[in-house]
Amino acid sequence: MSVDTDQETTSSRLDAIRAGPGPKRFAWLLSEFVVVVMGVLVAITIDGWWSDRQDRDRETVYLQQLANDLARSEEELVEVSARIRGLAVSAANVTKAFWDPALRERPELLNDLINPHRSTRYLPITGTAEALVNSGNIDLLQSAPLRSGVIEYLEDVEAAVRNIERFDETYYRPARFLGTAVSVPILTVKRLEAEGVTPADALSEESLPLFPFPGRIESKPFEVDLEAIFEDRGVFERYHNLLVAHRNQHYRYEELREYGRRLLALLAEAGIEPTVSTQPVDPAGIGAMPIEPTDAG
Repeated sequence: MSVDTDQETTSSRLDAIRAGPGPKRFAWLLSEFVVVVMGVLVAITIDGWWSDRQDRDRETVYLQQLANDLARSEEELVEVSARIRGLAVSAANVTKAFWDPALRERPELLNDLINPHRSTRYLPITGTAEALVNSGNIDLLQSAPLRSGVIEYLEDVEAAVRNIERFDETYYRPARFLGTAVSVPILTVKRLEAEGVTPADALSEESLPLFPFPGRIESKPFEVDLEAIFEDRGVFERYHNLLVAHRNQHYRYEELREYGRRLLALLAEAGIEPTVSTQPVDPAGIGAMPIEPTDAG
């Protein structure tokens, strides 16, 4: 039998099944329906698998970026918190010297008088966490504790930053204008003289023009009487306010570190570790403040 004859026979049988009544026609229609349904189900399954795989890839990218943000923030917060703590310690040393005259003989006194007028601020890196929440992609995270952890982290950071700003407005900035017995530029020059150097020796050519005194000091416009400082109640209040500001801001920065560590722990439970390289900071090495402009001059 030829190929053409076989094809004609098969075609005739199909035509007979389609055209004829009875179980054969029903079976053929059912088989076609099953084939179509199976094809649709397979397509939906593949599409769902591919979509889920893309979601998991996006989740991994988000979580890795989040872990890296938190690691960078932790590294920088260590330094900022330690620096702010150093400012608080200096302010506390000045207030203690009002109580104990022997503390006024400390060689670090000039540093302690100058340092609290400095300030530094830092905001943790929250770009990835905010993108997750604001875009609605927080639902990509399979872990319910991780989803709630990201939202809680942003709320905690916002509250801590508001507190830092409140201590700025309520204590730090007003303290800069309490009393006239303390002049930071004059105290800075006195500190340099005590160290046996001039401003030109201590500062680069690029930074010297930013300071309110010349490179070589021939004479001072006025003197600062250290004994008079410790008889001025306004000065005491000024440094006490600076102490309150720096001490509480240091506490808030430590809280920010704790919030970040908690979220990093949740990420570690999900198998995500930071991939950025961070350099450990020794807080004990932070506190010897360089000559730099301050808000007070």
